Amino acid sequence: DMKKVKRFLGMGKANKKGGGKKGAVGTKKANQDENTDNNHDGLAKVESEKENIEASDLNNVETNCYIKLSGLPGKATVKEIADFLSDCDIIENNVIIKKEEGKASSDAYVKLTGKADKERAIKYNKKYFQEKWYIVIEKTDYHTYNKYNEKIADTKVEHTKKEEDGLSKVKPREEIQKLEDKQEPNKTTTYCYIRLSGLPWKSTENEIANFLVDCNIVGSVIIINNEHWKPSGDAIVKLKGISDLEKAMKCHKKYLQDRYIVIEEIESDTYSKHIDEIADTKVEYTKKEDESLSKVKTREENQKLENKQEPNKTTSYCYIRLSGLPWKSTETEIANFLVDCNIVGSVIIIMNEHGKPSGDAVVKLLGISDLEKAMKCHKKYLYDRFIVIEKIESDTYNKHIDKIADTKVEQTKKEEYG
Repeated sequence: DMKKVKRFLGMGKANKKGGGKKGAVGTKKANQDENTDNNHDGLAKVESEKENIEASDLNNVETNCYIKLSGLPGKATVKEIADFLSDCDIIENNVIIKKEEGKASSDAYVKLTGKADKERAIKYNKKYFQEKWYIVIEKTDYHTYNKYNEKIADTKVEHTKKEEDGLSKVKPREEIQKLEDKQEPNKTTTYCYIRLSGLPWKSTENEIANFLVDCNIVGSVIIINNEHWKPSGDAIVKLKGISDLEKAMKCHKKYLQDRYIVIEEIESDTYSKHIDEIADTKVEYTKKEDESLSKVKTREENQKLENKQEPNKTTSYCYIRLSGLPWKSTETEIANFLVDCNIVGSVIIIMNEHGKPSGDAVVKLLGISDLEKAMKCHKKYLYDRFIVIEKIESDTYNKHIDKIADTKVEQTKKEEYG
């Protein structure tokens, strides 16, 4: 019996050892499974963090609100727009002004801090910017805002390319200069030519010359006019030599007034081409002088109409400008708007460069009492438009009479050439 007991106990030990071995294998496998689970947990954690980041970005898009302002003046600045939205929190450097060529107005896209600012901004909808421009404000989204933001970035890249191209031209020019010095030792200067783009329309030749610090300019600054004989925003300059070109290029991408100026080197042929165009313009002006008699005739007709109305009038006339008029308003409607005012001649509706009503008109009044009556209509509404009235000088009034005469001459020419 004892032998059986010992044998039984021996088998139990063996089983215990075998079970221990199996247990170790099982433990190892369990550890591997645990490591695998830990790896899965790690990947899940990374994915979770990634989702959190993406969610955070989306939250930022929702938190930052975007609006569009339509109907702004073409020359509106970022500061003026920020002042207009005075009680709104605008994120710094996040006003994008969109100006389309050929249009007098512009749009702007603004990034605001939150929904409360967006609601405050919407309250400015259909209000007047600088007491003249009727502004429409609407909500927009991140993608629309970002689209125009990317366009500005592309423009900056283009300006950078122009800058690199402009500077790269200086080095070959120096090499040419050295070669010319060897060929012509007595030659002292080689002229260089530049074009300035993005100039303010009101900038003068002297202002542009002063902008080009320490540059020796040959002749005068040539301001390039567009087809309507108004400044295009470009000018060309002839410089005395390479050292002046280098000084001029240092002014590239600097500001004149509130405009960002681009400077690039051009060839002498391009410069000469613009000089020829100016000569052609002078010929055109000479033709205009020959046609000036038609202006006198227009003034005489207006004077006759005035004399019929007030043959014995001896008092001083007064003149006013009305701004913000509806485009469809007629001379009669404007005259009726100026309640009890004695208007001399007729209401002059000012046309824009495309021959359409600009929203302004000038009026000649019989005397001071009529001026006082007219000023009582200041900031009143005609249709749904807020009208601004201001006193002007007789020269300003006559200037618009002359423009009407020019338009009539132009129309007569078109009819003749059919």
